[in-house]
Amino acid sequence: MDKKTDLNDKTLEIASPLDRAVSNEDSPAELSPGAILGGRYLIVKELGRGGIGVVYLARDNHLHSMPVVIKVLLRESTGSQWLKKKFLQESEALARICHPGVVRVLNRGETSDGRPFLVMEYVQGKPLRDVMTPEGMDLQHVASLVHQMGQALSASHKEDVYHRDLKPENIMLQSLEDGEEHVKLIDFGIAKVKNSAITSTKVKIVAGSLLYM
Repeated sequence: MDKKTDLNDKTLEIASPLDRAVSNEDSPAELSPGAILGGRYLIVKELGRGGIGVVYLARDNHLHSMPVVIKVLLRESTGSQWLKKKFLQESEALARICHPGVVRVLNRGETSDGRPFLVMEYVQGKPLRDVMTPEGMDLQHVASLVHQMGQALSASHKEDVYHRDLKPENIMLQSLEDGEEHVKLIDFGIAKVKNSAITSTKVKIVAGSLLYM
């Protein structure tokens, strides 16, 4: 398997979806490895979950098993139309931004039980949190990362999208062939989107992670 697509993860060594029964289509239960979402995406494993969504690593069967990340609205969040619209607003935010430093949204749809899901590019790398140490980081390295973050945020702000939860866990670092690291911002789940086509409901909430506000 090509080094760029194996993700260094044995969990991706899953049988072709063509070998799996139709009954593996997504069910009312949370998605399990091997499930097929939307007739297209093979679920590999759960990556994590937040307040309103669960995130999966998957493969796109329509694009040569390309790895993707899928975020699905949690079942307990489906009763709130505001949460549902806020969830979908992440796709609107990402669709507005065209910049190499911001994760791309590829598709969106609904599970068989009506929960919306977003399909995003898989960012192969590590979060900034993993390279931070009590001893600190090289100043030149930090300057490069901050410059890249600034460019990505500037591109977002030009499209009236404001992340509101920028923290080390949401800043991915990708290693390039020349040894440099490329910054990619992820998780626009609580972003503010001006003139949103999806939701204009004004709810006063404190958004973001307290430590980084």
